[in-house]
Amino acid sequence: MKKILLKGILIVSLTACSPIVTTHGFNSYNHLQSWVAKNTVLQDELQSRFGPASFVDTDNTITSYYYIQFTKERYAFFKPEISDRKILVISFDNNQYVGHNEYSLADGKDIKIVSQTTPTYGKELSVIQQLLSNVGKFNNMPGQGRGAVNGSVLGPIPGGI
Repeated sequence: MKKILLKGILIVSLTACSPIVTTHGFNSYNHLQSWVAKNTVLQDELQSRFGPASFVDTDNTITSYYYIQFTKERYAFFKPEISDRKILVISFDNNQYVGHNEYSLADGKDIKIVSQTTPTYGKELSVIQQLLSNVGKFNNMPGQGRGAVNGSVLGPIPGGI
């Protein structure tokens, strides 16, 4: 009985260690990559055949289309990590193919996020001022302002009469 229980625990623990792998972004990356390498590409043909790019960059007359695909791995309840990234950049000048570049996860650079904050200035109230500042502001019910008779609500009459 103990051997069966130990085997069960071992099987469950081994399957819990296998990652959950998901792929995001442009699905036909490998097909696009081989197609660009073999063909003379036109800008209109690229868009009609493969759809919109993940990102489009227009710099003067050069237009670059970025097709991005990445793979994430997640173990149990831990934060997912990107295990693979492929970026294909196809550049055009006036609808004519200029060239393409490929980038991977190794080409990425870590960016150090600045932790500084911008102070905002305004009216600073103490706790007592905050508690007492709303006293008396909400005494009237909606529609019971000036001109209301016996609690009736002023405003448009339903049905437009």
